[in-house]
Amino acid sequence: MLWLSTVKFCDQCGKELLVGDNFQERATVLTKLGQISHRNLEYQEAIRYFSEAITLRPTGDAAYTARSIVWEKRGEYRKVIDDLDVVVLLNPQDYVAFRRRGNAYLVLGHYKKAIKNFEKAIQICHQDAISFRRKGLAHFELGDYVEAIHSLTQAITLDPNDPWTYYWRSQTFGTLGQSDASQSDINRHNSLLINKSGLF
Repeated sequence: MLWLSTVKFCDQCGKELLVGDNFQERATVLTKLGQISHRNLEYQEAIRYFSEAITLRPTGDAAYTARSIVWEKRGEYRKVIDDLDVVVLLNPQDYVAFRRRGNAYLVLGHYKKAIKNFEKAIQICHQDAISFRRKGLAHFELGDYVEAIHSLTQAITLDPNDPWTYYWRSQTFGTLGQSDASQSDINRHNSLLINKSGLF
């Protein structure tokens, strides 16, 4: 069987990792092996493990989620979306999956689809500053500058220490000709970057 070819030994304890006759157990171990390969930057091997885990347990979302992360690292955003389509179907309360799918659409230039996914993530988790920030970026790309400022301001309210939210709001204010507000945000952006760098 396919899974027999994936026997490995733990680097720490030396024990054989893939044991048991239960498909669910095998899928769990294969997912763990995939995560090890991912950490070692062995992306092709990681994808193979995750794919085998999905074959054994197609109704579990862990391997789909893990494989989507590897697709993302490889820049294969259409495949990210395909895997996350399954994740949100299996677990419709996974706001991070909606956010990550929104980000994939954002990278591909499908801004309206990105916004819908960010809005779904926010609906599930009202404190998701990252989704507010990325929603703001999608609105900016669509030329919806008022909506962009609204979303970016919400992100700043939730996470006032992220310098890049100020940067993008500064760009949006600048586009609207609001130079004072733009300069204020860029100053805050620079200040936060200096603080994070530990220079002062």
